[in-house]
Order: sequence, then structure tokens, then C-alpha cells
Amino acid sequence: MAESGETDEESAAERVTLGSWRGPLQVHCGHCGEFKRAHSLKLPRTLEEGKRRFHYVREPDIAWFRRKRSCTACGTEFLTAEVDETLIEELLRLRQREARRRSVAYAKVSQEFRVRQKWLDTTGDDVPKELAAELVRGSAWWLTHSSGRPVRAPRHADRLQKLYCGWSVDFGANWFAAGRALARARDYAKSVFLLASGGKLPVERELKLRLRKISSGCVLNVNRDFYDDYPENGAGELVFGAQAIDVNDCERVLMRLTGLNDLLIAYAKVKIEE
Repeated sequence: MAESGETDEESAAERVTLGSWRGPLQVHCGHCGEFKRAHSLKLPRTLEEGKRRFHYVREPDIAWFRRKRSCTACGTEFLTAEVDETLIEELLRLRQREARRRSVAYAKVSQEFRVRQKWLDTTGDDVPKELAAELVRGSAWWLTHSSGRPVRAPRHADRLQKLYCGWSVDFGANWFAAGRALARARDYAKSVFLLASGGKLPVERELKLRLRKISSGCVLNVNRDFYDDYPENGAGELVFGAQAIDVNDCERVLMRLTGLNDLLIAYAKVKIEE
């Protein structure tokens, strides 16, 4: 980007009110998301910020006049550029073309990773036992181990039983319904793949938060009735006496088994290619 040699032609006042007697001109404020009246500010001359007329050396027709504004509604200060309107029209065409390209790429990625997870075609709580075992192996802990610290307890997966809510493991008076947890994760993942095919993949934090909440709703009492929301301890564990299911471990296993981890990675690659 090169500067054409012009300097600030505004008055020396720190704030200059432009427009009619009604007040400053209305310009679009990105923070407010709408047109608001905004003062014109003097550009500081440090680091060449006081210069106003610019163009790109390799694209000389992309030239603009820079102004600094301050929104009267929210106080946000921002830079604007006065350009030929044909450049705005060109930008719109390029955005629309890029949106079409992204749409095709996202649909392809979503379909590719969706078909890899064949178990997502299951219905109800009828999920494969090996997946339920994998979930339990990856999240069960023995809190009062003789070593003096909690240790993983993967062998709980060997005690899975088929209940009305799918594969489950008992912890004394309570049960963890691993099959139900997988079924809920499956249903959510299918909705995510559908959104992703349209270019609307939720952010990673939202995905993980939704999966993390599933486990606490998959605990049964001694009568084999579901708790509405089994409480976690301060470490993110569902404690059953000396044993526990770690909800953070469950989230990580579910992200992997549903294919959402792979989908996030593939989506990121599409964005990098942009």
C-alpha cells in the first residue's frame, strides 16, 4: 500500500462536526451494526497515520480517502474509506462467488465425515456395545485407590448390561447409561453435520459444551429412573461413592466417536484455503 503524498486537510481541531446544523453525518458503525451519527476526528500524524490518500501499488485503481470517525451512540472510533462505488460492487460479486465456493467445500467435507460414522444411522438407544464400552473405559475413575490418588478404572466397561435405556454400568445404587449418552450425542452430531453442510458449523466451544452436559442427564437411581440432572462435584465428576464418571473425559470421547473432532479440523482447513 502506498500513500500519494497528501496530508491532512482537516482543521486542527481534535473534533470536527460535519453535516448540517442537525449534527454530524450518519455513517455505518460496525459496533452498533447500523447507521449512526459520527464525528470526524483529526488523524494523528504519528507513524504516518495522518496521511489520508492511499492506493495499492499493484492495483492503482483501488484508491481511497481515509477518515477517522467517532460514533456518537457508542463512542467507538473507527476508520472509513471513500472509494468509487464500482469497487463496492466488485467486492459484492467476489463475496458471492467465494460464498458459493465455500458452500460447495463445506457440503463436501460434511458429507465425507458424516458417512464415515455409520453408527450415527442407529436409532433410539440401540447403539453398539463396543462404543458404550469405549465411553466407559475413557471416563471411569476409581477415586479412593490404594495409591492415594484417583486412577482410571477402565474395567468397569466389562460390566455393561443392557437396560431399557441401552448399555449401562452400575455403580452401587446408581447406573451410568452410556448407551443413552451416546444416543444423545449421536442426535446432536447429526444436527451439527446438517448445519455444517450449509456452512454454519457451531464454534468448537459450543460443541464441547453441549456434549459435556449430556453425561449428567444419563444417570439412573436405584429404581432405574433417570435423574433430571445428576450433580457434578467441583472437578467435573459424577461421583458414585468411590467411583466416578468424568464429564470432561466423556466430552472428549464423544467428540471423537461422533466425528465432530475430525469435522472441526477439516473445516479449519477449508478456511485456511480461503
